Amino acid sequence: MKFYFYYFKLCNSTVNKKRLKLLCKVAREFENHVLFERVCEMYANSCIFSNTHVKKIFIRSGYGEGALGTYRYVENTKGEKLFEKIVFAKSNDDKHIDLYSSVLQKYIVNIKIPLIVSVVRTNELVIYYYEYLNNITDKRQLSNKEKEELLLFYLKELYSLNNEDVVFHAYNQFNNLLEDQVVKEGLYYIRRANYPKWINNESLLKFINDVLLTKKHITLSHGDLSYKNFNKDGYLWDWDRAGVYPVGFDLAWGVVSSFEEKDSINDIYQIALRIGKNVYSKNICEKIIQCNVFVFILICYFRKYKIGKNIPEHVLRFIKSRYRKMYNIYMLIK
Repeated sequence: MKFYFYYFKLCNSTVNKKRLKLLCKVAREFENHVLFERVCEMYANSCIFSNTHVKKIFIRSGYGEGALGTYRYVENTKGEKLFEKIVFAKSNDDKHIDLYSSVLQKYIVNIKIPLIVSVVRTNELVIYYYEYLNNITDKRQLSNKEKEELLLFYLKELYSLNNEDVVFHAYNQFNNLLEDQVVKEGLYYIRRANYPKWINNESLLKFINDVLLTKKHITLSHGDLSYKNFNKDGYLWDWDRAGVYPVGFDLAWGVVSSFEEKDSINDIYQIALRIGKNVYSKNICEKIIQCNVFVFILICYFRKYKIGKNIPEHVLRFIKSRYRKMYNIYMLIK
């Protein structure tokens, strides 16, 4: 009954984003792409889906509002495989994908990326069609050494694009780190944790905030260098959050998402620091790299494992051994 209630409500409503968000909830709950297409066509007549034969295969849940902002595997009438992604027109997602299509993919040479082959744009929605990738990431396919090597390769290539002014400035105008999903959720868990008396949580949070808000030591970044977004063949996809972020953000999320929970936070930090020094040390002070990696490892680790009020002992040891030293260093050299 809930399904039909939402469906008829959608059919009899006028076009607005509130109704489109309701549509997202319906499509997410029922994973019914045929229904999704029909309602999209009602809301935006210029959305034409008739040239695609859609299979109900969801590659992953994706990031966005329900059905919008997720990738789907589709086939056109010629039997050619594509990835489809639908976003709100003029949204941040749309702006980032458009920049990726019009600017960034022209400059990326060594990283394998999925090209956008066609775009359907309406007043309310934009549909992007990407070339199909055969090999979706499977954690069993990559050793820890291979993961580290791939992350090092991606970060070096992205850092080299800082020299391209057109790329750097195009992306810099869109980034708001405090609105990033990973950062917002990580900070939420860090703030709500119960710290022992020997940790001054106010100074810890001030240190984290200072690093997040600095305009120094920034680099062009993928924005979601999660393990689910790259594979053994060197492909890197899902560039919808690309932008200019502080050094350490891409690195920390890439490392935290790539290695297992059995690795302590200190082990994760050491891996990230090793990669960070290799990528950034020629142009950025090593102490700054240490501070940034420390902060973003904390944020990403708390976010990934949804650490509650009771902080694991190995995380407390990590904070105790490093944060005061990192804080003092940062205050001197920022």
